[in-house]
Amino acid sequence: MTEIVEPDQVAPAIVDAVGRALNAPYVAIHLDGELTASIGTSTAELESVDLTYQGSQLGRLEIAGPLDRLDRRLIADLADHCGAALSAARESARTRRLAADLQRAGRSWSPPGRRSAAGSAATCTTPSVRHSAARR
Repeated sequence: MTEIVEPDQVAPAIVDAVGRALNAPYVAIHLDGELTASIGTSTAELESVDLTYQGSQLGRLEIAGPLDRLDRRLIADLADHCGAALSAARESARTRRLAADLQRAGRSWSPPGRRSAAGSAATCTTPSVRHSAARR
């Protein structure tokens, strides 16, 4: 993959690339026990490889076989890279959610000493804290 892929499109891009590379009738990624992406139709003969990153199991890659020895070796090597890409996609999505949360929270907050457009002291209220921006 040479293009930039959005986090939610990493798993579908992986199954598509693996399916095309191996001419497999079925490829799927399961993350946290849930089917995340798949192409084709599942067959009785499935081969599975764990998807891990830094020692943590993220899920598994399933491929309809039969696969020969070279295919299995390729998939084993590829699985580590897939795990890293899927982990990076998760972190990217998490970072985007956190940034959106901070942006929403920032709309109702003004730093101390800054006055609102009406000229009065700005006030920020959160569920547990109330700050007054007026200097004392």
